[in-house]
Amino acid sequence: MKLFISLLHIGFRLAIFSWHFLLSFISVTLVMLMTSLGMIGPQSDVLSVAIISGSGNIPLIVGILPLIPFAITFASEWEERAVSFWIIRSGVRAYAISKVMMSACSGFLATFTGILLHTLLLWTQLPLYTNFQTGDAYAPLLDAEMPWLYLLSAAAHLSLSSALFAVAALWISAYIPNK
Repeated sequence: MKLFISLLHIGFRLAIFSWHFLLSFISVTLVMLMTSLGMIGPQSDVLSVAIISGSGNIPLIVGILPLIPFAITFASEWEERAVSFWIIRSGVRAYAISKVMMSACSGFLATFTGILLHTLLLWTQLPLYTNFQTGDAYAPLLDAEMPWLYLLSAAAHLSLSSALFAVAALWISAYIPNK
Protein backbone atom coordinates (compact mmCIF):
# COMPACT_ATOMS: atom_id res chain seq x y z
CA MET A 1 0.00 0.00 0.00
CA LYS A 2 2.86 2.36 0.80
CA LEU A 3 4.31 1.74 -2.67
CA PHE A 4 0.96 2.55 -4.28
CA ILE A 5 0.67 5.80 -2.30
CA SER A 6 4.20 6.70 -3.43
CA LEU A 7 3.21 6.07 -7.05
CA LEU A 8 0.16 8.30 -6.62
CA HIS A 9 2.31 11.00 -5.05
CA ILE A 10 4.78 10.91 -7.95
CA GLY A 11 1.93 10.89 -10.46
CA PHE A 12 0.27 13.82 -8.73
CA ARG A 13 3.50 15.82 -8.90
CA LEU A 14 3.85 15.01 -12.61
CA ALA A 15 0.23 15.82 -13.34
CA ILE A 16 -0.52 18.89 -11.24
CA PHE A 17 2.78 20.62 -10.56
CA SER A 18 3.90 20.94 -14.15
CA TRP A 19 3.78 23.63 -16.77
CA HIS A 20 1.57 21.29 -18.84
CA PHE A 21 -1.17 21.57 -16.22
CA LEU A 22 -0.80 25.35 -16.08
CA LEU A 23 -1.00 25.55 -19.87
CA SER A 24 -4.05 23.29 -19.89
CA PHE A 25 -6.27 25.13 -17.42
CA ILE A 26 -5.23 28.56 -18.70
CA SER A 27 -6.13 27.38 -22.22
CA VAL A 28 -9.55 26.26 -20.98
CA THR A 29 -10.04 29.68 -19.38
CA LEU A 30 -8.93 31.57 -22.49
CA VAL A 31 -11.18 29.54 -24.80
CA MET A 32 -14.15 30.15 -22.52
CA LEU A 33 -13.33 33.87 -22.24
CA MET A 34 -13.06 34.28 -26.01
CA THR A 35 -16.39 32.52 -26.44
CA SER A 36 -18.14 34.52 -23.73
CA LEU A 37 -17.07 38.02 -24.75
CA GLY A 38 -19.78 38.24 -27.41
CA MET A 39 -22.47 37.05 -25.01
CA ILE A 40 -22.06 39.75 -22.42
CA GLY A 41 -24.94 42.19 -22.49
CA PRO A 42 -26.53 44.73 -20.14
CA GLN A 43 -28.64 42.08 -18.36
CA SER A 44 -25.90 39.41 -18.17
CA ASP A 45 -24.71 37.73 -15.03
CA VAL A 46 -21.78 35.39 -14.44
CA LEU A 47 -23.80 32.18 -14.34
CA SER A 48 -25.63 32.83 -17.59
CA VAL A 49 -22.42 33.70 -19.41
CA ALA A 50 -20.20 31.05 -17.81
CA ILE A 51 -22.56 28.11 -18.28
CA ILE A 52 -23.63 29.01 -21.82
CA SER A 53 -20.22 30.16 -23.08
CA GLY A 54 -18.72 26.71 -23.14
CA SER A 55 -21.46 25.22 -25.27
CA GLY A 56 -19.80 25.76 -28.65
CA ASN A 57 -16.37 24.65 -27.51
CA ILE A 58 -17.25 21.65 -25.38
CA PRO A 59 -15.15 19.21 -27.46
CA LEU A 60 -12.14 21.49 -27.05
CA ILE A 61 -12.74 22.29 -23.36
CA VAL A 62 -13.63 18.74 -22.34
CA GLY A 63 -11.96 16.48 -24.87
CA ILE A 64 -8.66 18.03 -25.94
CA LEU A 65 -7.21 20.61 -23.56
CA PRO A 66 -7.46 18.49 -20.37
CA LEU A 67 -5.39 15.75 -22.03
CA ILE A 68 -2.27 17.89 -22.07
CA PRO A 69 -1.15 17.50 -18.43
CA PHE A 70 -0.87 13.77 -17.87
CA ALA A 71 -2.34 11.58 -20.58
CA ILE A 72 0.79 11.78 -22.73
CA THR A 73 3.15 10.82 -19.89
CA PHE A 74 2.80 7.12 -20.61
CA ALA A 75 3.95 7.71 -24.18
CA SER A 76 6.84 9.80 -22.85
CA GLU A 77 7.81 7.08 -20.39
CA TRP A 78 7.56 4.49 -23.15
CA GLU A 79 9.85 6.52 -25.44
CA GLU A 80 12.33 7.00 -22.60
CA ARG A 81 12.12 3.27 -21.77
CA ALA A 82 11.11 4.03 -18.17
CA VAL A 83 8.00 1.82 -18.12
CA SER A 84 9.90 -1.37 -17.36
CA PHE A 85 11.71 0.42 -14.52
CA TRP A 86 8.41 1.38 -12.88
CA ILE A 87 6.72 -1.95 -13.53
CA ILE A 88 9.60 -3.97 -12.07
CA ARG A 89 9.66 -1.87 -8.91
CA SER A 90 5.93 -1.41 -8.39
CA GLY A 91 4.14 -4.18 -10.26
CA VAL A 92 1.88 -3.97 -13.28
CA ARG A 93 -1.36 -3.54 -11.35
CA ALA A 94 -0.17 -0.71 -9.08
CA TYR A 95 1.51 1.08 -11.98
CA ALA A 96 -1.55 0.84 -14.24
CA ILE A 97 -4.04 1.86 -11.56
CA SER A 98 -1.94 4.84 -10.48
CA LYS A 99 -1.62 6.01 -14.10
CA VAL A 100 -5.37 5.76 -14.66
CA MET A 101 -6.20 7.53 -11.39
CA MET A 102 -3.78 10.39 -11.99
CA SER A 103 -4.87 10.79 -15.59
CA ALA A 104 -8.50 11.09 -14.50
CA CYS A 105 -7.58 13.46 -11.67
CA SER A 106 -5.53 15.76 -13.89
CA GLY A 107 -8.21 15.84 -16.60
CA PHE A 108 -10.86 16.68 -14.03
CA LEU A 109 -8.79 19.38 -12.33
CA ALA A 110 -7.68 21.02 -15.59
CA THR A 111 -11.26 21.61 -16.69
CA PHE A 112 -12.60 22.41 -13.22
CA THR A 113 -9.83 24.93 -12.49
CA GLY A 114 -10.25 26.53 -15.92
CA ILE A 115 -14.00 26.96 -15.44
CA LEU A 116 -13.54 28.42 -11.96
CA LEU A 117 -10.87 30.85 -13.17
CA HIS A 118 -13.18 31.90 -16.01
CA THR A 119 -15.98 32.46 -13.53
CA LEU A 120 -13.80 34.51 -11.20
CA LEU A 121 -12.60 36.68 -14.07
CA LEU A 122 -16.18 37.31 -15.17
CA TRP A 123 -17.21 38.04 -11.59
CA THR A 124 -14.88 41.05 -11.55
CA GLN A 125 -17.15 42.75 -14.12
CA LEU A 126 -20.59 41.12 -13.73
CA PRO A 127 -22.90 40.17 -10.86
CA LEU A 128 -22.82 36.50 -9.95
CA TYR A 129 -26.50 35.73 -10.28
CA THR A 130 -29.54 37.82 -11.07
CA ASN A 131 -32.28 35.67 -12.58
CA PHE A 132 -30.79 32.97 -14.76
CA GLN A 133 -33.39 30.45 -15.93
CA THR A 134 -32.16 27.03 -16.92
CA GLY A 135 -33.74 23.67 -17.41
CA ASP A 136 -30.82 21.51 -16.38
CA ALA A 137 -30.61 19.09 -13.49
CA TYR A 138 -28.98 21.63 -11.18
CA ALA A 139 -31.74 24.27 -11.52
CA PRO A 140 -33.18 23.48 -8.04
CA LEU A 141 -29.94 24.85 -6.61
CA LEU A 142 -30.66 28.21 -8.24
CA ASP A 143 -34.24 28.09 -6.97
CA ALA A 144 -32.84 27.54 -3.47
CA GLU A 145 -30.58 30.60 -3.89
CA MET A 146 -27.35 28.58 -4.00
CA PRO A 147 -25.59 29.92 -7.11
CA TRP A 148 -22.08 28.86 -6.03
CA LEU A 149 -23.21 25.29 -5.45
CA TYR A 150 -24.92 25.38 -8.85
CA LEU A 151 -21.71 26.59 -10.47
CA LEU A 152 -19.55 23.99 -8.71
CA SER A 153 -21.99 21.23 -9.67
CA ALA A 154 -22.13 22.27 -13.32
CA ALA A 155 -18.33 22.59 -13.45
CA ALA A 156 -17.88 19.18 -11.83
CA HIS A 157 -20.32 17.70 -14.34
CA LEU A 158 -18.21 18.93 -17.28
CA SER A 159 -14.99 18.03 -15.51
CA LEU A 160 -16.05 14.41 -15.03
CA SER A 161 -16.37 14.18 -18.80
CA SER A 162 -12.82 15.48 -19.05
CA ALA A 163 -11.68 12.75 -16.68
CA LEU A 164 -13.21 10.15 -18.99
CA PHE A 165 -11.48 11.65 -22.02
CA ALA A 166 -8.14 11.73 -20.17
CA VAL A 167 -8.40 8.06 -19.23
CA ALA A 168 -9.38 7.18 -22.80
CA ALA A 169 -6.34 9.10 -24.08
CA LEU A 170 -4.11 7.20 -21.66
CA TRP A 171 -5.62 3.94 -22.87
CA ILE A 172 -5.05 4.89 -26.51
CA SER A 173 -1.47 5.94 -25.77
CA ALA A 174 -0.85 2.44 -24.39
CA TYR A 175 -1.70 1.06 -27.85
CA ILE A 176 -0.03 3.86 -29.81
CA PRO A 177 2.87 5.03 -27.61
CA ASN A 178 3.66 8.17 -29.57
CA LYS A 179 3.24 11.66 -28.15
